[in-house]
Amino acid sequence: MGTLLGLAVAVVVIVAVLMVSSTARRAERAEERADALAARNIALERAVAVAQQTLRSLSNDTRIDSGMAVEIDTALADVRRAAQGDALE
Repeated sequence: MGTLLGLAVAVVVIVAVLMVSSTARRAERAEERADALAARNIALERAVAVAQQTLRSLSNDTRIDSGMAVEIDTALADVRRAAQGDALE
């Protein structure tokens, strides 16, 4: 009877170790995905900043006619709204 109880305890311990190991692997993968998403977010924020700066420069360029400048200003406003998470219409 003692051997059977010892075997049951060993099985429970092995199952618990496997579950903890599996959970640790999943947590590690989730952390890797979160790091990748954070890096991608930083890259996208930089791209948006460059787009905004370029549009500002174009809208202030005196060689651009007023109609085009208005379109550029509108595009800049769209980029700003998108960067803030507002939906574009």
